[in-house]
Amino acid sequence: MPPRISSFDSRFHLRRVGTPAAIGILLAGFLLGLSGLLPTPEFSVRWRTRSAGELEYQPARRIDEGDELVLTAIVSSNCYWSNLPEVKRAIREAKLLLSRRAEEEGIGFAAVGVARDLSAEAGIAHLRKHGLFDEVRAGRGWYNSGVMEFIYGDFAGPAITPQLVIMTQRVSFQAGERRMAERIVLTRKLGSDAIVNWVDAGAPLPE
Repeated sequence: MPPRISSFDSRFHLRRVGTPAAIGILLAGFLLGLSGLLPTPEFSVRWRTRSAGELEYQPARRIDEGDELVLTAIVSSNCYWSNLPEVKRAIREAKLLLSRRAEEEGIGFAAVGVARDLSAEAGIAHLRKHGLFDEVRAGRGWYNSGVMEFIYGDFAGPAITPQLVIMTQRVSFQAGERRMAERIVLTRKLGSDAIVNWVDAGAPLPE
């Protein structure tokens, strides 16, 4: 009885049958594959490139004095529209677009996340799905300090989530005190469609 040939000694088996026979076996397999009698493997290679929308805003800039551009995103984990993938993508891209614009203009930039959630923990987890922020405000539901400021307070607007509020302000540091002044709302985007369309248009701001 001839010895059994395992997958580990296939080269030894080919040497025993001889080089011409081995070539014949390989050629026959190739011809059978071309004729469709045997399945032929297909290989493809695709190189994946990262688009601008896949990059992550990194809150690393610090400013003690001067003008600053601020994006405030107001969302909620129990809001259907705040959880839409296109909204999460748009908010991530908005931070990148505006931070680059601020850098080009030589001013500061800050991204603030406001989560209208009763649970601060749930709100912070939800904000993380929209990327990184320089500052977050989460918890207390409609009594959240960010909600009170941008919906019911000094910069009042419709009680809608999600929404983006874009504003400018001047920050200063004098005699050991830090101040924010000349705070002006440039634009406000209400609802998922408005946010996505605005970002897809390049996040334009009024002159």
